[in-house]
Amino acid sequence: MPRIALQLFLVALSLGSAGSARAQYLGATTFDYIVVGGGPSGLITSQRLTETGKSVLLIERGGASTASTGGRKFVPWSKKLTYYDVPGVFESLPTGTGGEAYCADTPAVAGCVLGGGGSVNGMAFIHPPTQDFDDGWPSGWNWDDIEPAAERLYKRNPGTTMPSRDGRAYDNGAAVVLTPWLEDNDWSFVDGIKDPNSKEKSFGPTQLNIANGLRSGPIHTYLPLAQKESGFTLRLNAKVIRVVRKGGTMTGVEIEDAEGTQIVKLKPDGAVLLAAGVMSTPRVLFNSGIGPIEQIKIVNGSATGVDVPETDWINLPVGRNVKDHSRYQLEFKVPGGLNDKSPEELLNPTEEEKRQFADGSGVLTQSFQRLDLFRQHTTSNDRVISFHAHCSSNADDTLQIMLMITHGLTSTGTLGIDSNGNTVFTKRPWTNTDTDREAWSLAINEILEMSRQPGSPIVYSGDSDATAESVLSADALPGIHIVGSAKMGTDDGRTGGTAVVDLNTKVYGTNNLYVVDASFHPDLSTGNNQAMVMIAAEHAVQKIISSRKR
Repeated sequence: MPRIALQLFLVALSLGSAGSARAQYLGATTFDYIVVGGGPSGLITSQRLTETGKSVLLIERGGASTASTGGRKFVPWSKKLTYYDVPGVFESLPTGTGGEAYCADTPAVAGCVLGGGGSVNGMAFIHPPTQDFDDGWPSGWNWDDIEPAAERLYKRNPGTTMPSRDGRAYDNGAAVVLTPWLEDNDWSFVDGIKDPNSKEKSFGPTQLNIANGLRSGPIHTYLPLAQKESGFTLRLNAKVIRVVRKGGTMTGVEIEDAEGTQIVKLKPDGAVLLAAGVMSTPRVLFNSGIGPIEQIKIVNGSATGVDVPETDWINLPVGRNVKDHSRYQLEFKVPGGLNDKSPEELLNPTEEEKRQFADGSGVLTQSFQRLDLFRQHTTSNDRVISFHAHCSSNADDTLQIMLMITHGLTSTGTLGIDSNGNTVFTKRPWTNTDTDREAWSLAINEILEMSRQPGSPIVYSGDSDATAESVLSADALPGIHIVGSAKMGTDDGRTGGTAVVDLNTKVYGTNNLYVVDASFHPDLSTGNNQAMVMIAAEHAVQKIISSRKR
């Protein structure tokens, strides 16, 4: 066991150590850039900002996560690696970490730990097809504009369809069962990393953000580079309450930690970048007197208050264009048999599985998914809507198809804030239009009908005569790939438009406040949006740097 633990630790170090992060008293130190939020967008933008030679402060409200950053929520069989590090224990991560990584003040699941959602998600890393940026995104943000940013990201953080170093797929019964079934129904096998544009009636191995056998992401591929720069400071366990501003000029941020509150100041001509997440960036904006007037009034009447005069409030549609994937999980029996590792078995691996993992191979290097499916359906009003599914199994003789409605959906919601400072959905964004319900009916009925064809290896676990209508009688579940709470566009929201930020991601009505997380995305991705979030952050930070040189 000691040899294995040491090997595992060395694997972690091979990704680059971010160093154990300690709370720092910032005192009177000022910064050229303050980045709020240590998730994927914040990690990417802060590192790229250090390349300018400017001083950068990255503030994360949560604590360390991975072993390389000083995290200490170790898996039961190692005192060197945490639940955040080992892909195979994903389904045990919430309980294994005691819930420390999850925000308690958002209306859906969000990561409040270093790495953000990238430290707690299922590691899906779907390379977006060109349509994801060509449909619904403004000039300067289409695929031809974005492609260099994608190349920069993929050079450091490519993702993989084969996470095990030995080139084998382990515990792969779900894929073995489903592959011939899909082929018999005229679906095509595609490696989504090699061919990201083939997203119609296609399936293939899951694209994962895993490298060297461990959960990957900007916490390994960007943060260590930032920490090599003398001008970079990382502050953990500090929650940003608001941006401090004088009119349209940001002068700093107010933070809250175990010691109380503190104002951290910008240097003259500095800037603040919000990357707190699509459900928390709006809170910072509301608390700063930016957003719909009724939301600002809620804050102003609460203990938090608004520290700028009403004449300086900026009336923008923050929280007004929220979109998210919705999902339904279809459960199937496998009469011919399927052997599968349970979450409990993965949490307590055999000695052989530990040895394999020490070499970067084996079942522990994989997340829970075994296949990705992509499909498009056209509704009666000629709307083309995409679907994405993760296929998996967590018990013998059963499998799940987690089906999500994605790019092209028409449902939207609204995010606001309550008097306790929690963000809330005042309108739920999940499948609330007839167009989306029709698309769901087409997608679900197709899969159910396929499962009833002669020779099908799977049988629906529900009623034998179940239809999409019966499935849809239950509420859709959140996809938690939310976008749009501070939408980008040229139609300035102060004058009746829908946009909160301009094409450089600068908040309208401000001189030096930017949004770089998925809040500014005007539309949804075809698959899980983790890679798209990172690409957009890469592009955004370069636009910010260029615009501030003028």
